[in-house]
Amino acid sequence: MNNLRLGKFPWLNCFLPYYCLMEGKVSHSFKIVEAAPKSLCYKLVSREVDVAPVPSFFYLTNKKHLNLHRIFSISSKGEVMSVLLISKKYRELKNGARIGITPASTTSINLLKVILREIDKRMEFQSSRFSDGERLLAHNDYALVIGDEAIKSRENFHVVMDLGSAWFELTGLPMVFALLCSMGYDGKDIERLSKSVRCGYIRMDEVVRSAVKKYGIEKDFVTQYFYSLLYTWDEDIERGLRMFEKKCANYGLLESE
Repeated sequence: MNNLRLGKFPWLNCFLPYYCLMEGKVSHSFKIVEAAPKSLCYKLVSREVDVAPVPSFFYLTNKKHLNLHRIFSISSKGEVMSVLLISKKYRELKNGARIGITPASTTSINLLKVILREIDKRMEFQSSRFSDGERLLAHNDYALVIGDEAIKSRENFHVVMDLGSAWFELTGLPMVFALLCSMGYDGKDIERLSKSVRCGYIRMDEVVRSAVKKYGIEKDFVTQYFYSLLYTWDEDIERGLRMFEKKCANYGLLESE
């Protein structure tokens, strides 16, 4: 297939794996389409893109209709650094408090629900049309923020919970935040994304310099962030995904979709 339409998140978490594709250091015939996770799901279902990373919860609730390509994920084995529960005034969780929820996520919301149930905390969820910490916290005790908004929030608010760390402490397994899916594409061209990931790690210094220039984030943080994320697929990641599915099912979260 020529000009394969490959989806991409517009955030720092996709910068390293796509860098060599974007910079022409890995030859390909892709058209790269950027969109936030929920929008990318809609584009995949409507066939505006051929292959894309999608939130793992979206995959779990739609897997009968999706092909999973086990060559790429956005996962963490511990701290993820960009999926955070934050607060202006609290450093710990308080029962009965209210959490402002970003509209940009489904996986992180359900992951937080699982974690709170596992540690026996009762909190109220408040949906919002905002994604930034400041406005989410205007009328809530806590806020769930993801992606680049979470990275920005680290400087201004208390980080009450890194959801990647909390999941790993509970399960000892990686948390799969996104995985690569299509609506039927089975070509081998997409394997070039794996080559781009390897290329990105080989050129880490170059990738970090370019990311710092684009996003204006401190170099040491960017380096630590890229090494905190896993862009591969292996047996541990498979087990992490299955565990997330099991716990979502146990708490009736898959039934509500």
